[in-house]
Amino acid sequence: MINYIDLINFGAAVGGLVVSLLCLILSLSVPLLTKKQRCFFAMFFSILVLYIASDLTSQISIVFWQDGFWQLSKTSIFFESLFSSMLLPMFTIYMLRVAGENYKQSPFFYAACSVWAVYAALLLITQFTDVIYFFTPDNVYHRGVLYPILLIPPAMLILINLLLLFRKRHKIDRDTQIALVIYLIIPLICTIIQMMVYGLLLIVLGTSLAALIMFIFLLMYQIELYVKQCEQVAAQKANIAVLQMRPHFIYNTLTSIYFLCKKDPEKAQQVTLDFTTYL
Repeated sequence: MINYIDLINFGAAVGGLVVSLLCLILSLSVPLLTKKQRCFFAMFFSILVLYIASDLTSQISIVFWQDGFWQLSKTSIFFESLFSSMLLPMFTIYMLRVAGENYKQSPFFYAACSVWAVYAALLLITQFTDVIYFFTPDNVYHRGVLYPILLIPPAMLILINLLLLFRKRHKIDRDTQIALVIYLIIPLICTIIQMMVYGLLLIVLGTSLAALIMFIFLLMYQIELYVKQCEQVAAQKANIAVLQMRPHFIYNTLTSIYFLCKKDPEKAQQVTLDFTTYL
């Protein structure tokens, strides 16, 4: 029987999928992003789409199809967890690039990869044992005695990224810092809540909303930079036009003063005064 928690989870997955698809389309179509930014966000939101699609598949299999589909449910949850975990090491690479550093030379990158490798190993263990989570033949999901261990690596990855952001804060502008913090804090809170509340899948909703907010913040920052660049270009063009005009203007004015000196000396004095005031 479908309960309100199942409906909340299903609605969160559908909403998250719509949001991630929208962000993917925007990342591919918005011209303000640099080539590296567009490449990162295209990969980031593609993985996010796969993550939420896997979650949606597992929910449909467990809640609606139920009996006879436990293998599909188990496979879907495996890929859901795998795709979601890939987002955080990608985020580490992105932050290091924003800070102007080579990620291959950063200990934060290797720390994130190590923690992710541990998480991937735990996911493989779930496919062969019942200690973390398992499905009964009637397609009912159960948490094992070691289930909380599965949530520790994602939390550690978030903390690694927070520490990285704190250490590199002087190399990252304020608006970008806010966007990155939002993406890290919201999933962390959702992870902590999900460790304590059985059945409610907050991480899916939290991750999609955090990704949307982060993308909007970064996009607004790019728009602000673009406007400033346009203003600078316009000012440079105006200065060039003034410099091109000024020699002709000065020549014509001095020529007029030259002839006025003989015909109307007083007016010549006034024009000279006006010209020096203008200059």
